[in-house]
Amino acid sequence: MKINNYSNDTRVKLLSVSKKMLSMLELADSEVIWFTPVGDDLTSADYNLVINKLHNLWILDILDETHAGPPIPYPLSHKLKVSTKHLRKFINELEKKDSDTQYIKVSWPTSYRWDENGYRFLVGDGKEFIFQSKDSDRRNVFDCLVKRKGDWVRVDTISEELKIKDKRKVRIIINQISDRIKKNELNKYLKIESSNHENIQGYGAYRILPA
Repeated sequence: MKINNYSNDTRVKLLSVSKKMLSMLELADSEVIWFTPVGDDLTSADYNLVINKLHNLWILDILDETHAGPPIPYPLSHKLKVSTKHLRKFINELEKKDSDTQYIKVSWPTSYRWDENGYRFLVGDGKEFIFQSKDSDRRNVFDCLVKRKGDWVRVDTISEELKIKDKRKVRIIINQISDRIKKNELNKYLKIESSNHENIQGYGAYRILPA
């Protein structure tokens, strides 16, 4: 199975949905299930992407679909016949790929640092990421990521360190930071990655990297 050409974001989605699917198969004790997207941050488009990729890899067959009709463009659920053996092998390969990439040491530029006042994060070429307050959750979550210098940090860890009890809020803030990076045209300097490789950094882990 060729997984080397998948982006990190696609591998994260594939791993998340595949694990959810495997759990349902094991509970059902059957290779035929109705699979409905529930309970995470993935969209219907994400689920449809993953199911079609698994179908193209001969891991599953799509037997039936339920639709709500326009304007919803994707099926609400799929009836699938899944090769549990091949799905487990695929999950193992995805996790091995993640394991191989997690330990690559990130080269963190010395120019990437806070200014003396702690409001502006400098990224070189005169570019900077500006925060209005040193006490804002957004600034503190960003700092929690950048001080790791490319290493992974779990949502649980960020929540505990910053006393943000609602872990969903941490994820929302990280998504807002990612959006601001793009909006401020800093995505050639910084990028945020997410992963749910449980054996290394746990579900809901993020890192910020020099792009």
